[in-house]
Amino acid sequence: MPKPDFGMIDWTDAQLDAMFLRSEAKPLDGFLNAGEHRVEPGSHEIYNDQRWKGFMPKGLLATEATARLSLGFAKKLWRVKKGFGGETQYYGGTIATAHSIKNITLDRQTHDLPPGRYVLFGYTDPVFEHLFYDLVKPISDDLMLFRGYTGQFPDGKRGWTALLLRRYPFAQMGIDDHDLLFARGSTPAEKDLLGSWRLDALYYSNQPVGIGRVRFDRSPNGKLQVDCDPSGSQQGLLLPKFVAEHFQTGRIPTLRKELRTVDGEYLVGKWTTDIRGPYAKFLLAGSPGLFHPEKRTGRATRFALYYLLTRVAPGATVALS
Repeated sequence: MPKPDFGMIDWTDAQLDAMFLRSEAKPLDGFLNAGEHRVEPGSHEIYNDQRWKGFMPKGLLATEATARLSLGFAKKLWRVKKGFGGETQYYGGTIATAHSIKNITLDRQTHDLPPGRYVLFGYTDPVFEHLFYDLVKPISDDLMLFRGYTGQFPDGKRGWTALLLRRYPFAQMGIDDHDLLFARGSTPAEKDLLGSWRLDALYYSNQPVGIGRVRFDRSPNGKLQVDCDPSGSQQGLLLPKFVAEHFQTGRIPTLRKELRTVDGEYLVGKWTTDIRGPYAKFLLAGSPGLFHPEKRTGRATRFALYYLLTRVAPGATVALS
């Protein structure tokens, strides 16, 4: 079947819901997660069948629920003795809410639902039971859509319609995808670094966000040099001064050690460092940030910045939003 249109990642709620309503739900059997995880270098895509990665529609008003989901979510599906099991994962899978799963068919208009087949995801954890439910439509091999509701089926109120993918471009990679690319990459030669790059960090939304521009070139004496311009980082994103200072000429040996070449267009990097003071306390308390805590038995916690460098064509403008 054809690959999903990745332009859907930037669709509004109205666009996604229109597609939800006009699409026919396929049997759920073909949409269970088998665990395969691979990189497709030629198309710069990742196939991650460990879970279905969620994408909220663009332009939603902020609420408690949208704030929670905007920090990253996924759905995982499997078979049980009598049907299917599932869960919604948050914060990269560290928190999960269990689902009951039921195929339903409506033969007449029911509230805001036209006749047709749907998959009902109930929330079984006591806090969320009878408070939320989702109606899911498996549409194509790598694409599902779902409506999120508050209330009890079928009388709930729709909040939004969102997107679930298990195939997506590098620009939407998560930390597990970054780990896969890092493990298969090689340390870049100096010539591989030359040029301008967009600098993205993997934020808690579990996908990259733009934080600056990096340029590698040669000094008059032929030495490799680098400069980082963080001035275009996304509005509202806390970018500590020491991050920009890390991407400077004196740090080139360290940068080369923490970078891996994917191909001529992409590099992935992982910088692990010590952070102290209030910023570290915010991160350890679970506040969203660019750095991810890495606990070590019997030793102080260190923090990792997972980042992506995407080559910018000469003369092109780097858009970070």
